Amino acid sequence: MRFLLLLSFELISAAAILNAVVHPVNRLSNNFPGSPITNGISVSGGGSRSFSAATGQFRALQNIGNIADRVDAISTVSGGTWFTSIFMFQNSYTDEELLGRITYPHLLTLKHLNEQSNPLSEPVTNNLNPVLTSMKRNGTPTNLIWQSAIARNFLDPFHIGNMSLFMAGNLADVEKILKRNPGLSREDFLVQRKTAEFIMGGILEAAVGYQPNYNNVASFQMTPSYVGSPFAPNLVGKVIYHSSSNTKIVRVGGGFIESFAFGKQVERQVFNNVQVDDNESAFSLAHAVGISSAAFTKMFSRISNLRHLTPSVNYSPIGGLNHDNIETVAGDGGNLEGTGLLALLARNASLVLVLDNPSTQLPSSSQINYCNPRVWENAKSATDLGISPTDKVASFFGFAKSQTNLDKPKTWYGHNHVFLMEQMEDLFCQVQMLMDEGKPAVVRGKYTTINNSFWGISANRSVEVMWVLLTKCSEFEKKLPQETQEAIQLGDDGPFANFPHFKTAFQNGKDITMYTRPQVNLLAAQTEYTIIENKGRIKEFFQL
Repeated sequence: MRFLLLLSFELISAAAILNAVVHPVNRLSNNFPGSPITNGISVSGGGSRSFSAATGQFRALQNIGNIADRVDAISTVSGGTWFTSIFMFQNSYTDEELLGRITYPHLLTLKHLNEQSNPLSEPVTNNLNPVLTSMKRNGTPTNLIWQSAIARNFLDPFHIGNMSLFMAGNLADVEKILKRNPGLSREDFLVQRKTAEFIMGGILEAAVGYQPNYNNVASFQMTPSYVGSPFAPNLVGKVIYHSSSNTKIVRVGGGFIESFAFGKQVERQVFNNVQVDDNESAFSLAHAVGISSAAFTKMFSRISNLRHLTPSVNYSPIGGLNHDNIETVAGDGGNLEGTGLLALLARNASLVLVLDNPSTQLPSSSQINYCNPRVWENAKSATDLGISPTDKVASFFGFAKSQTNLDKPKTWYGHNHVFLMEQMEDLFCQVQMLMDEGKPAVVRGKYTTINNSFWGISANRSVEVMWVLLTKCSEFEKKLPQETQEAIQLGDDGPFANFPHFKTAFQNGKDITMYTRPQVNLLAAQTEYTIIENKGRIKEFFQL
């Protein structure tokens, strides 16, 4: 029977335009596509702040041992995806040329910060607003304006923003695709340069015109080779979408399809081989990067006269008999999980370096002392600990759970409980002590997982995490020239307002993403300093 089905598939393949492979990932088969992953780096969201911080972090990681080239995977969201997509795909510069040379705090005068330049500083210092305006004037489809603008501003300078090209993880994958699809050519693909698995985090919010909520959102994971939603948001594998006048019940999740075939209508399937109609355009790196950073979808998708501006994809779940695509709002992975850590844990990584570049930091010990056991005795939520319900790290320990207001995006972090609650006390205590001492906040911990079916993470696994958190670091600031220290101390009246927690958006007036060159360079210098000061611990962590 299997032979007859495959023979039938081969006979009709000549009439089909594209032949692709699907890869089921569900509760019965949690084997992700790609090579096994035991370790990785995750890069958090945070717009231009995360982009700038990651520049310094990766500059130092490469300097102390090419660590980004030695890990199995790098998982990112939002601004972390902006940076990492360039790092992984560009082929115009060496790493040192791209990232810049190691800096020395005592040399960072205001003049030096303004003159210091590397290719990565340019996209963040450009104005994005005029690009968005030109896209609208030029007739770009409204649901592609954001992706197109991100491609123009961040990717085009590195020749990786072409939205008509498929993406691929390596040349071997391209050759396999071409063998099945002789009508395609090598020139149709943008191929990743680095070898680590690259996971770009997004979220499937709801079918266009319907309301997302805690019970129907799903993880959307994009790699150069495969795109899709693993597992399912619940045990039945179906979600309910509501609008003002209608209700829709659909399947979501189940796995991945090769990225070059994503968004195209599946016409036939035999086992894990599918034929797709090639009427839709390519799902490119630019599409993935734009979706991963579209934080505004959680708000715009709820407002009828703004809904048309949200990125959307033609999504079809893996498995089942119905392959009809549903146009679905796809947005910033940080709306669901802000660090990229959980996509690595779902792939069985047991050693992860988390680069978290948040917009705020923990309260000081004078406000709430996390080293005092009494603080934790009755703490059940983030608010009990004086932090936001969307604190990325706290959500991993179950402090973002809520049974009320499930329509509000801030409750979506409730899906992220993966570690024992009691294990957060030591982490927060250590971070706070380092903050109080003015030192870089780098903490290593070992954690036990609990079962999380939403992310496909099983219980009783031992995971080691090294947390690298962006916090105010007086140790670094004291090493700066006096004039630079004084400029920081001016606060909102100076050139470094909010440092180091520059705003995710609108840091400098009305432009969404623009930072000044001194802001980019100073933030990158601090995050580089954080890694360099902990280089021995980081190399030991990765057993280098």
